[in-house]
Amino acid sequence: MAGSASLTFTEPHEYQERIRPAEVQIIPTARGTFRASLSQIDLGHLTVQHGTQTLPTVVRSTLHRSRSSIMFLTGATAPPIRVDSSDLTADTLVLGMPGEEHFFRSLPDSAWSTLTLTPESFAQARATLLGDDTGPAMRTSVVRPPSLALARLQTLHDRIMGLTRGHAIHPEVARAAEQDLLAAVLDCFAGETQVTVPRLGGRSGTTVMRRLYEVLDDSEGRPLYLMDVCARLGVSGRTLHAACAEHMGLGPHRFLWLRRMQLARQALVRADARIATVTQVATDFGFWELGRFSVQYKWLFGEPPSATLGRRRG
Repeated sequence: MAGSASLTFTEPHEYQERIRPAEVQIIPTARGTFRASLSQIDLGHLTVQHGTQTLPTVVRSTLHRSRSSIMFLTGATAPPIRVDSSDLTADTLVLGMPGEEHFFRSLPDSAWSTLTLTPESFAQARATLLGDDTGPAMRTSVVRPPSLALARLQTLHDRIMGLTRGHAIHPEVARAAEQDLLAAVLDCFAGETQVTVPRLGGRSGTTVMRRLYEVLDDSEGRPLYLMDVCARLGVSGRTLHAACAEHMGLGPHRFLWLRRMQLARQALVRADARIATVTQVATDFGFWELGRFSVQYKWLFGEPPSATLGRRRG
């Protein structure tokens, strides 16, 4: 059944929960008020999304095992997004395989668009429109399509995202839009198309990052500190710093501090202000200098922690 949604967010954890079909973890890396928007359309075989966010972020994304992804930017002035060790720019696409884990780094005021579909749907469309032996297989690749073909895909995507302004999509409209999008995607693989299979970061660096996120997952939302993380990973601080700098553009100490601040904010938003206190939440996440915590919190999020406490209930 075709359907659409257009949503806005002020909390990264609420934004990441609605991006699909993937498991996503988002941490803003700069101070300021977080704002994000997300538009989604299910057309049947294709899921179409467009997202924007005001703050720079580091993101870990694991695509669902049954879906492949085509990611691109909209607008010639859109800032690039770092995908592992390659840049997604206005003249490229990034293809992702089912179940793959990738690390993204975005700049302020970034915008991204995706089409997701099953590998079987992509292969069938390619075989029908281009012939069995034409075009790359659906695998992790950076594709630089012919400029006219990519411009057509971007324009068509923007027009179809306009359907999110309605509450329902006529089944035949969804079918026609899906066919047009698939044809536009396949045009990007015809003609003088450049395809490269990127190096997914330094081999050791990527391995360290994946193990770092495994440690984060195992922590179940508890605070983590640099020495403990290095010990659990069995790597030196220098090795961890090199991996974080390559994939996230910041050091591990800063990353773990930002994570703790985001966890504290999530706890404050969800807390019952009649029972919980800022002191309790701050100390739960290892912030023992309460005055310093309040100053840093306001600097990072633009409001004191007392203003966040119990917001969801309010």
